Amino acid sequence: MIRDYDILMLPVLTRDGEMIGFVSETDALNLMAESHETMMRQLVKVAEDDDNLPPHKTALTRLPWLLVAVVLNLLIAGTLTSYEGLLSTFVGLVLFQPMILGMAGNIGTQSMGVTILSLHSGEIKIRKHFGRELLIGLLNSFASGVVGFGIVFLFLTILGQDNALMYAAVVGLSLMCAMIISSLAGVLTPIILLAVKLDEKAASGPLITTINDFFALQIYFLIATLLFTVL
Repeated sequence: MIRDYDILMLPVLTRDGEMIGFVSETDALNLMAESHETMMRQLVKVAEDDDNLPPHKTALTRLPWLLVAVVLNLLIAGTLTSYEGLLSTFVGLVLFQPMILGMAGNIGTQSMGVTILSLHSGEIKIRKHFGRELLIGLLNSFASGVVGFGIVFLFLTILGQDNALMYAAVVGLSLMCAMIISSLAGVLTPIILLAVKLDEKAASGPLITTINDFFALQIYFLIATLLFTVL
């Protein structure tokens, strides 16, 4: 109410209507800051008393999610071996891996953060939220793909690289597809976890980041295989 109606303070009343105090704007801001800090700690799986724990205990509380990420990254490494021939022939593909992974991770984190905050606000309408985030993801993915195509083409053309147009097409299409899928994953993952009564806040930790990396790389190399070796 303080935020919605621009009120400086609210009275605190008993059931009989007797005023026993008030909540000021500062009190509300402090409560919001504390709630935000708690949410951020939960999002990254850090305990509330993390700052007061000995370093070795803090490390142990964070280790499980990191180990999950290690295992999933091993799976990613295993899948990359199937593209050794492609990478040895078209070495330039390695240059743009960080771009694909970074952009997919960024849009996935954005969608997931907005979804988790909306879920906890109690004001979310899942179908409307999904449609809105899908549209935003499509627009951002398309724009990023077009810009990525142009930048890669210009960069490789200046360097005198052969197949500059093909590399640019691979990067542009991969950005579009990977970012759309990551955006959808960012929206659906916390909703699904909440529906099955699991901790949806765990979704934004190393687990979801690694999953996004996996799908982004698969999309990137599948599109590269299609454009370079099939067409």
